[in-house]
Amino acid sequence: MLKRVRVVADADDVNEEERGGGRQRHPVVRESEVCPICLEEFIVGSEDVTSKPCTHVFHENCIWRWFKQSQLNCPICHFEMFIELGSQGDGDIRV
Repeated sequence: MLKRVRVVADADDVNEEERGGGRQRHPVVRESEVCPICLEEFIVGSEDVTSKPCTHVFHENCIWRWFKQSQLNCPICHFEMFIELGSQGDGDIRV
């Protein structure tokens, strides 16, 4: 499943407690990092940044476009994903 990722400013300190103390409940990415698909920087406060089970991070729209082009793997490491379409065409991603 895709997980929501929080984008933080480069100057912000992110301690282990914020990252989930080893469990990493909410992954964090820096604003200077870029989406490997569109090559645009992530924006602080953006709600459309997601992480795959392989931990690579993308804009949600970018990764869905990638999946719709029949690319059912991670563009970085080729981790394979399976997509089950729901009744309204929404995709549910399974590992």
